[in-house]
Amino acid sequence: MKNETKSEMENENILTRDNAIRCLFTFDEARVLVDNKDQSKKESLFYYFRHALKLLPQDAGIFAVFTDTTLNISNFSLSSKYDRSQRVPSGRCDLFKSFYLIDTIDINVDLKKVSTLEDSENPQCFFMYGRPLWSSLLSPSLDNIKGFEPPSVINLAMDKLVGGTTYTCWKKEFKNNISTVNALAILGPRLCIDIVPQSEYAPNLVSNFMRFCINISDDRKNIITSMSTEPVLAEASAQIMNDPDINLIDIINALISSLQNGGVEGGYRGELVARLLLLKAWDGVYKKLKVPFTRIHYSRFMTLSVFLKSLLADNAYEKISSRLKEQVSFTGTEFGKAYIKFTHFISISYTPDRKDLLDALIRGVAFSCKRNQKGVDIIIPMYIGSLDEKPSEDRISYILIKIKNLTKDIKGGGYPQSATVFLSPSSSDIEKLPHMPFLSLYMQLGSSKEFFEDPSEIIETKSAGSRKRKLEEALQNYSINYNDTRDGFLKRIKNEDNVSDADIKTFRKYFQVPLAIFGLSSEVYSCLKQATTSTSVNDRDLERSFKQLSTAWVDPTLGGNSKEVEVVKHMIPMEYKMEE
Repeated sequence: MKNETKSEMENENILTRDNAIRCLFTFDEARVLVDNKDQSKKESLFYYFRHALKLLPQDAGIFAVFTDTTLNISNFSLSSKYDRSQRVPSGRCDLFKSFYLIDTIDINVDLKKVSTLEDSENPQCFFMYGRPLWSSLLSPSLDNIKGFEPPSVINLAMDKLVGGTTYTCWKKEFKNNISTVNALAILGPRLCIDIVPQSEYAPNLVSNFMRFCINISDDRKNIITSMSTEPVLAEASAQIMNDPDINLIDIINALISSLQNGGVEGGYRGELVARLLLLKAWDGVYKKLKVPFTRIHYSRFMTLSVFLKSLLADNAYEKISSRLKEQVSFTGTEFGKAYIKFTHFISISYTPDRKDLLDALIRGVAFSCKRNQKGVDIIIPMYIGSLDEKPSEDRISYILIKIKNLTKDIKGGGYPQSATVFLSPSSSDIEKLPHMPFLSLYMQLGSSKEFFEDPSEIIETKSAGSRKRKLEEALQNYSINYNDTRDGFLKRIKNEDNVSDADIKTFRKYFQVPLAIFGLSSEVYSCLKQATTSTSVNDRDLERSFKQLSTAWVDPTLGGNSKEVEVVKHMIPMEYKMEE
């Protein structure tokens, strides 16, 4: 058989000595090769297939690729430790590493289509971000093929997030029994969740639930995964999270379980809770509008005032309402009428500048700051201008958010400076001198008391009189000369290139709108009142889930009976307080 095969291949001129591929086999739906349904056979079909390939002549230039959307990384490429007896020996027959670095993200992006911020709300614009699948379905390259309607593409994305089955069918079967992996898949495109590389969730989410594989260890044990910033998946995720038939508390409880069993990186849990809280407030605005399901729901701009009314309790909002009504001299509009748009978060490894913030605003994403970022944990881009004008970096401002989750300290260490001086663009290295108002939110979620205050009222400082007067004069000129640039504005203020500490202090005090919020309940966060339409669940259930999420870490004493817990505590002396 071997000689006959070689003879035939020589006649067809397939054999090669230059390592070129002359014949490529692609096997789709390759899971049938590893699904061993016949229990009488010890080996899978893939085992026999690999050994059949040994009959092919050396240097034949033959390559085979196995593809499937629902297989794990290790199905075909096990480490030798687990596949020692069945593995094709190294030599002329090689089993290649898995192909996973496929760089097709954003290949259809055309920024020429975004002449205004209003354009970025158009599905033709934001569907071009992420995987090419979304824009290809919306606008096929062939003229004789009609594209999908935007809601149909979102429905497909929802199907993908629940494992490939039809979302309506999945909902009927699992809405009362949402698994951990389903919860991670639904929250993943929006919440910026870190999956532990060694956990069973990592390969499962890659193979079945749209998560990316970005690194595989040599022994195939560790798979580093991530979710890219994809507005389409974020919109699909938001629609699932806010489906009246889905209980958000069940999804949160499944996330808590994944944190407690070590499948998800806990990190700073306060930041995870804060991101979910901010998304809850964002979603609440559009849920109240009751947008028809034939339209895109959540990927649209809203004003800062509308968002804060959804996030904060009424009396907390009133604390800064007067500042929100102030005219921004640089643009001639009210500060509260600035525009924001964020349907999801991504974790970044750098400190963003104004261009990065504008790009994020167009895309509809907010930033979870890099590790050890000074002063700030979350940045939400903001645009003080009109949606129908050409986007300008000079109109960019931001919401800077600091998260604390301390249970023993009501206000948190370093307060109030941590809510004012350090929660500023100069301290966080975004820019030395702001030229428009920005909002600083200090969220101490772990506080046992629930209240709010303006932290700037606590700090006693000397007035930088001359600088402040000069700043106000320049702002008055700006209300007349609207077309002046940011650089021109700064030149009116400063006499030299160097920025002094007094300049930074004066600009911060003038432009900063700070608010400190303590506690985690509907007493301070209005969005926690919008739990669910179900009569069996009240606001307190949602508050309880958020608080449990803020303290969800790996604990071996959870879930066992009292005797097992006592044994565990004895096995790790001094880690737990023992009963006398």
